[in-house]
Amino acid sequence: MKLPLARLFIVFAVMALLAVPAYADSVPVSTCASDASSCSIFGGQVSSLGFLAVSGDVLLTDPSSTVLDVFRIFNDFLDSGGGTGLGVTAELFDPGVGDILPDPSTYSFNSVAIALGQSIAGVDKIPVNGFVETDFNGNGTIYRLYTAPEPGTWALLGSAILLLGWFAKTRRGMERSSS
Repeated sequence: MKLPLARLFIVFAVMALLAVPAYADSVPVSTCASDASSCSIFGGQVSSLGFLAVSGDVLLTDPSSTVLDVFRIFNDFLDSGGGTGLGVTAELFDPGVGDILPDPSTYSFNSVAIALGQSIAGVDKIPVNGFVETDFNGNGTIYRLYTAPEPGTWALLGSAILLLGWFAKTRRGMERSSS
């Protein structure tokens, strides 16, 4: 049985959109090296670092400085005010896995903004399929922050597939009417 091209594109679009929840369920577990030299942090997880770290926020931004994701080390060991202090727990807030970003009024006094996908010279990236790695050096610890594509990326993909299907259907209708 041969499906018309437009229907085939619609089927692919629906499959891609239905795969988003399964994609979010397949997120690897965040881990830190026992010597506090590095951590691999994945979006949507509260992580125990296993060591004391300076608390605060790292804002992952796009080229227009829009905040896309927030990496927060909580001040759950020593609270010195304004979201600063020392902590042993962290979370990478990632809308790509269904998180809601913290309100900007809650960002720590010592927050820093870095570009999504930024790497550190001399630090090799560790690719993880389907994730964007952003590297951040926080007081000697290399944090590898892995975020999923934003929900808008999935919506854009689905829209593009539907649009291509519509063009194919329109083109086929024009070819039939000219025959």
